[in-house]
Amino acid sequence: MKRDWLSTVSAPKIAAVVACVTFVGTAVADSHSPVSSALAATESVRIGTALADEVVVIAGGGLLVALGLSIVVSSVVTYRYKHKQIRGRLQ
Repeated sequence: MKRDWLSTVSAPKIAAVVACVTFVGTAVADSHSPVSSALAATESVRIGTALADEVVVIAGGGLLVALGLSIVVSSVVTYRYKHKQIRGRLQ
């Protein structure tokens, strides 16, 4: 009698476990699980918060990069202009 009781109680539990494993397996295979979207949202919020704390450093870095590029471009333009002037005088 105890064996019959164990099999009738365990059958629905086993079916529930199989259904859960199947659902989780298909959700992970499809990559549309709520867990992965929640992890992605949490990661983007974490990155945004970290960047928000470093606004001055990021803006300063961008300013220095732009300043460096403008110095290089103006140097090249000046060199070409002066080179053309000198070549014109020598000919």
